[in-house]
Amino acid sequence: MKHTVKWILDLLNLKKLKSLPWYDSEWLSHYLLVKENLKNSQNEAELKQLEDHVAVLKTREDFEIIKRDDFLTDDQLQDANEVIKKIDLGDAELYELKTFGRYIIHNHPYFSKLHQQLVDRVSELVGEKVEASYSFLSMYRDGAKCPVHLDAPSAKWTLDICLNQSSPWEIFFSPVMPWPESFQEFGPNWEQKIRNTHEFTSTTLEVGEGVIFSGSSQWHYRNNMAVSSKNEFADFIFFHFAPVGHGKVSDRVNYLKGSE
Repeated sequence: MKHTVKWILDLLNLKKLKSLPWYDSEWLSHYLLVKENLKNSQNEAELKQLEDHVAVLKTREDFEIIKRDDFLTDDQLQDANEVIKKIDLGDAELYELKTFGRYIIHNHPYFSKLHQQLVDRVSELVGEKVEASYSFLSMYRDGAKCPVHLDAPSAKWTLDICLNQSSPWEIFFSPVMPWPESFQEFGPNWEQKIRNTHEFTSTTLEVGEGVIFSGSSQWHYRNNMAVSSKNEFADFIFFHFAPVGHGKVSDRVNYLKGSE
């Protein structure tokens, strides 16, 4: 698939883009803009090519979350927590501290090594060959938030492992859903509508447990963490995976051009 480079770049570089209203929606927003452009220009051939191109990023409808307690060995869990103890939170990425109440570190060398070691296991469990996309260590503190959202397709598959916590923090998942088809689906009360419309299941993770879910096709959220004198916290490592050959999907401009 080779779209005209100019009109895609024009779309993605507009100062005022329509966008979906949740965290991490930029990729899907740009995908919808490209689809709208193709529909408006009645370019059915390229629209079909686009849909064929992204089909591998969509999740089969019968997928259900996979929870295990053996993704990490006891030694690996202990080593991971030793890594966290040595982290100066002032050196972490702070741009989500106000909005999510978390300190984050992307692609830490220790966790990147674990990420690669988990590729075959995750491939077996989800039923398709995957490759490591990116990872981030997420250290939540008192009052942390995780609102309803879908992830970008670079996180088609997420392995979320609890490394340490003050108490279990429930996470909610919708069934596998089709990707949004229009911006008009999401009005002022879109988040409550999502919660009310779909039948969410929930789980909690004990330290050392992990859950695989499809972040780009399953709505997910956590209720706000309590604020207390006990200094509530939860440390998770998120390992994200994409289908083999699609690890550069996060480069949405080139990916949607089909030039990967």
